Amino acid sequence: MQPYTLIRRQRKTLAMKLDKDGNITVIAPLYLPQLEIEAFILAHTDWLTKKRAELAAKNPLPSLTLSEGEKIPFFGKEYALYFWSKRSVKVQQDYIYLPKANAKNALISFYRKALKEYILSKIPDYAQTMGVQPTKIRINSARTRWGSCSVNDALNFSYHLVMCDQFAVQYVVIHELCHILHKNHSQAFWNTVAAYCPDYKAAKHYLKQKLYYMEIL
Repeated sequence: MQPYTLIRRQRKTLAMKLDKDGNITVIAPLYLPQLEIEAFILAHTDWLTKKRAELAAKNPLPSLTLSEGEKIPFFGKEYALYFWSKRSVKVQQDYIYLPKANAKNALISFYRKALKEYILSKIPDYAQTMGVQPTKIRINSARTRWGSCSVNDALNFSYHLVMCDQFAVQYVVIHELCHILHKNHSQAFWNTVAAYCPDYKAAKHYLKQKLYYMEIL
């Protein structure tokens, strides 16, 4: 499910809109079930794609060209890109070193590994405190969601998340662990998220501003 902001009002119908950054807001009747709201969003996937394409045409997103000296995001900080003769990727001080041959794939592999190591370092403590246990941890290349939790409690995280600040990464980890307890975005779910991540609203706002990361690499 794509990230969205839900507003409930005294009304009979559902409405959806996009802001200038492509973020989704759904306006729903007060007591409409969450599943119906999410089904509504899924049914309008083509409309969302079309509208986002129109927005992108008006406001081109930043891009990564992987040219020397370019700024590369990594855990919320920007590093100047330099090429070197080695096949490995190295982050040192304010620089990130990439092999010139196959630089894009090398960076993606590095991102995947770094994100998985970070997430695996965080999950045990959170999972123990919550009393949950994910069945698998996967890093994927999703471009529509930062993370997800399957019906079998397998957690998936987009490697693009590694570009974001660590406080936002921790929020996504907590968010998906909470889905082991609540397979929806009910008020009970958000209450649980708030219990373990009191500043989750700031993290959600931050991630909305960084959605373009999913398009640049």
